[in-house]
Amino acid sequence: MKVSVCVAATRPDTVGATARSIAAQTHDDWELVVIVQGGAAAAVAEAVEREMPGGRARVLPQEGKGLSRARNAAVRVADGDVIAMTDDDCEAAPDWLAVLVDRFASLPQAGIVGGAVVAPPARVRGPGNCPSCHPGEVLYEPAARPAGPPPGFGWIGANFAFRRSTAELVGEFDELLGAGAHFPVAEEIDFMRRAEALGVSMATTPKAVVHHTYGWRHGVRAVWRLQRNYARGNGAYAGKLTLLGDPGGAEDLATMRHLTMVDWIERRRPVALPAGIRRYHHFAAGYRDCLQGFCVDDRGLLQRRSRQPELQQADR
Repeated sequence: MKVSVCVAATRPDTVGATARSIAAQTHDDWELVVIVQGGAAAAVAEAVEREMPGGRARVLPQEGKGLSRARNAAVRVADGDVIAMTDDDCEAAPDWLAVLVDRFASLPQAGIVGGAVVAPPARVRGPGNCPSCHPGEVLYEPAARPAGPPPGFGWIGANFAFRRSTAELVGEFDELLGAGAHFPVAEEIDFMRRAEALGVSMATTPKAVVHHTYGWRHGVRAVWRLQRNYARGNGAYAGKLTLLGDPGGAEDLATMRHLTMVDWIERRRPVALPAGIRRYHHFAAGYRDCLQGFCVDDRGLLQRRSRQPELQQADR
């Protein structure tokens, strides 16, 4: 089973470690596709070639920006039976692809497999964040569980894979969601929910490990920026659900508002109130922005209603 490992890259200082971890895989039937955005194409290509000589990796520059845009470009040129995604600040464990291939082989009904993303110990004291994910050994078959995923199910964009047939069924990643896009997160949630709606079975395993080696972002500003991006992006995704006629979007907005007050009153955490209000403000702003400025096309992807300039995303 051939695997196309796809990486969206903007960081020449860390992507070499990503490439080195792919070169060390115990499963040998793979290719590496690196899509480079921004002005770092030459430096990224040099870093990848240094770790993976011989032309086994393809480094392709792309105009514009956005993680989903890069992933769509990678899927279009990939020729593997399975397409695996990780990030340019991660390193895969040597048996990462072997575990993914084993799950696809042993679970022929599974169209998507997600794994663990492990954060290293923090090297700096003070505020910081490094996204991670620790799923269980779970098979989720939407047709058999209308109430939603079982406990332990979950994956994030730094470690998941899907069959080519799944890509053809679900369609492209939404290019207005994800890092570098108008709404900076939720592209993997959107892809997963669209697969779920189509009845695609999905599995997770803690044994397919990716280390988020360079994922820490330190300092108050970095943490606030990350919280803002997650709140706005998830708010926009709730808005997209509303545009699709799914009541879950408005319910998510109400839940976010409720949690802000719960932390303050029921849990007696007055210090959490300013952070909760800020989180709700950005969630609601993303929700409102999506409803007012966007629509959903017949592929289930967001499209702008007009060509007005993007709303300012920075903190006021």
